[in-house]
Amino acid sequence: MQLSSQLKGSIACITFLIATSWFLALQCLAQSSRTADHENTIPTMDSARAHYRITDSVFAGLSFKIKSSLPQEPEAYIPSHRMKSRKFDLLIHFHGESRAVMYAAKEFNASMAAISINLGENPAVYVEAFEDTSLFNDLLKRTVNSIEKKLKHPIQIRRIFLSGFGEGYGALRQIISVKSNLPKLYAVLLLDGIHAKYVLDRGTPERDSIDSTELQPFVDLARQAANPDSGIKFLITHSEIFPGSVASTTECSDYIIRQIRVKRISTFRHGPLGMQQLSRARLNHFEVLGFAGNSLPDHLDHLEALYHFLRATVRL
Repeated sequence: MQLSSQLKGSIACITFLIATSWFLALQCLAQSSRTADHENTIPTMDSARAHYRITDSVFAGLSFKIKSSLPQEPEAYIPSHRMKSRKFDLLIHFHGESRAVMYAAKEFNASMAAISINLGENPAVYVEAFEDTSLFNDLLKRTVNSIEKKLKHPIQIRRIFLSGFGEGYGALRQIISVKSNLPKLYAVLLLDGIHAKYVLDRGTPERDSIDSTELQPFVDLARQAANPDSGIKFLITHSEIFPGSVASTTECSDYIIRQIRVKRISTFRHGPLGMQQLSRARLNHFEVLGFAGNSLPDHLDHLEALYHFLRATVRL
């Protein structure tokens, strides 16, 4: 017996709806699983090893706010023993306690002014803040003008270090995506803070892949820094934390390494502040340093060690 065309159409429609429902259910299940992983696999405490911290709470020098178009005003700091300088390196850091940034500027082996920018606990707020491609240049101008006003003499910026910890990677991705910004930068540091969304494989719903479009600006920067004649340095550090809801810093670093065709070398050595380095990948002025640890203290180590990673970047 032949089915009517109307009945055939109804069966086809029902079949499509069932298939779609199953796909969406699997997608939700995968997302829920990743979220659960995120909630259950990141301990907030760790006593397996010492996590040394910067003990300074007050830093001699000038601390002041910079008026800008950002949702929160940047905090600037100039060490007391550098206030007569007329040539400065400039550290612009996104996310995390400002004391680590201030300590880095105070202990740096050249005159350094530092800016801390904290916009929230979500990388999206950093991305949105720099969607206006002119904002970075505006920030630089306002910073120089504010420093000159505080010091009461003109200054010259020699080298610009752009640094991001954790969620701060969103701002760095926006800034380096603007090609005209790159010649202004001396070095870029990503401190345990490079993530990307997962893309569900429609053919195999239980398998995820990284959204490479979110990492492309970092791949482009790594490729440039890997050139022996490059004028920019690029350092990535990462822990072993796997959030589950997004691609981890390890997965994202591995992706970049594969694109640049750099070999990651397993190694065990003591890192700064009690950190334990497990791996290294380097090509000319591009380097990735992998560290042990999957807890919140392990993550915070990367910010506390900003000063040490600044020195490592200069040596690249």
